[in-house]
Amino acid sequence: MVRTELPRIVRLLVVSDAASVNNAVDRLCESFVEDRYVIRRMSSPVGIGDGSARDSFDAVLLDLRPVLEAGITKAEGVVAAMATQGPVIALTSPLDHATEQSLRRAGATDCLFEEEATPRALRRSIRYVLAAGGAQKRGLPRLFDSATGLATQFLFWEILGLAARRAKRNKDFFALLLVEVGDLPQDGTDAIGDVVMQIAAERVSNVLRGSDTVARFEHHQLAILVESMPRVEDI
Repeated sequence: MVRTELPRIVRLLVVSDAASVNNAVDRLCESFVEDRYVIRRMSSPVGIGDGSARDSFDAVLLDLRPVLEAGITKAEGVVAAMATQGPVIALTSPLDHATEQSLRRAGATDCLFEEEATPRALRRSIRYVLAAGGAQKRGLPRLFDSATGLATQFLFWEILGLAARRAKRNKDFFALLLVEVGDLPQDGTDAIGDVVMQIAAERVSNVLRGSDTVARFEHHQLAILVESMPRVEDI
């Protein structure tokens, strides 16, 4: 498993007027002193998206609970506007899967339920959005394999951590499968191996759902993550 430390300084925009959220952020700064958080706070997202500079923050913690009371369309607009400031972590009340996916399509990189707003969960989510949104800028490991376009091992471990959290929350199952392609010729194995893995990646991806993940591990290995299985028998 590849582990990479966060940048020493993390610029975090917190958009919430809830004392519980701001207290959790304060505890985050106190609990993980190896990471230095530079915090800017806003009580509401009013004014965002009116021409402000883009990508100003490493992560945006957006409390969507008041906005969701006005409907999902309003919430999607707010998420899209806040995404101009940096990768968005949406803090919400419990959502159904369709609503969560709608927020992700609008620009939310991650979603946290209100009871998950603990210092440890916040740090884990910030690590994820940094990997998903800022890897290339900050010299973190590559997120996608150049030959196949699949997730790399680094990104796969981050996705797996989130999948485990979702499975626990939704009380369902996920499955892992490691596929290794063998019997490749010894001569020119790198070039031929890339072509073979491209074909394998395409065939595997075509039979999976959009919510499932395929990654390239070692040179001739594919890792497959299948989520949201209600029963073990469904796997």
